[in-house]
Amino acid sequence: MAVSIENDKSSNETGGHWVLTITSSENLVAMETAIDALCAPDALSFEAEYSQPKKLQVWFQNAPDETIIHQIAARALDAPQEANIDVEFVPTYDYLSENRESFPPLKIGRFWIYGSHITQSPPKALHPILIDAAQAFGSGTHPTTHGCLLALGDIKQHKRRPQNILDMGCGSAILAIAASLLFQNARVMAADNDVISVRTAAKNRQLNKVSQRQMKAVYSAGFSNRMLSRNGRYDVILANILARPLRQMAQDLTGHLSPHGQLILSGLLTSQVNWVMQAYLSCSMRLKKHIIIGEWSCLVLGHRRINPAQKDRDKYQWGAGI
Repeated sequence: MAVSIENDKSSNETGGHWVLTITSSENLVAMETAIDALCAPDALSFEAEYSQPKKLQVWFQNAPDETIIHQIAARALDAPQEANIDVEFVPTYDYLSENRESFPPLKIGRFWIYGSHITQSPPKALHPILIDAAQAFGSGTHPTTHGCLLALGDIKQHKRRPQNILDMGCGSAILAIAASLLFQNARVMAADNDVISVRTAAKNRQLNKVSQRQMKAVYSAGFSNRMLSRNGRYDVILANILARPLRQMAQDLTGHLSPHGQLILSGLLTSQVNWVMQAYLSCSMRLKKHIIIGEWSCLVLGHRRINPAQKDRDKYQWGAGI
């Protein structure tokens, strides 16, 4: 029986797990049962295929006891000397850190998006936003986020400054943070129906030194959270989600938009624009700008203003069946 066990160190100290691998031509069910009962493993994987050899893998938080493994093998196997038993420490692989290293800073409109691995100073003329790849969507690399940032930059050129801004489906809150930096006198709400996203949004707000007084991250399925309604109507609403929920939320989003407000929709393919716009045209919205990046689209909408004479004429034509 070949047994190999590395030095005794705790995975809690280094980050990782100990993996016990047993290969044998014999049935390993009895050994699996004994290890599970006597060694308190974190997980077991038993390959009971007809092909040889059989393989049993067991994961531990700390290094397993070599003596116990010998004893179990001696009792559970007919020929323990022919089994191959190997124990190795496998460090935790930080995929996120490696992923971050592959992303250079991005210049998007008025913003400079960078990760914590970037050491260079941001350009003075741009608003720096620190966002790391994480569990929540929105690191600035996707065209849907790119389009929203460009649309926000365009609003900055208008004389009318937004005072009330909502990022619906905020994810990492990159858009809410961008709005907070661009319009420092505005109140910004970042809402998501995913708890992890809300936590990530709050963390990113702190990293970018945006005060909680200016920007709040809240859990909300649509507008179910009363905090979203208490703010009144919004001068800017950002919704970077998907085409179907954009259609489904048309009435809610337009209903919470101020008379001169601007609604920025993203997360839809250019091939889906007409389908999505149907829902918003029925809510008396008009398309003000269409940003296309690759196969993705970002739409900027506003309320359609109808003068009284036009409204009466529309009623007459509708009644006449025209």
